Amino acid sequence: MNQRDIPEKTKQIQLMAQIYSKAARVIVWLGEAEDSGDQALEQLRQLCIR
Repeated sequence: MNQRDIPEKTKQIQLMAQIYSKAARVIVWLGEAEDSGDQALEQLRQLCIR
């Protein structure tokens, strides 16, 4: 979620309860975006589906 994009943030926040209530597992990246952040999250996702 882009914290600086207020319309996007508002839309996403409204969906959070529904999304998280249906999730079997949640992975959250807390902190600043890094050059390889997307790759790191994809690797975590791959580990979780095994």
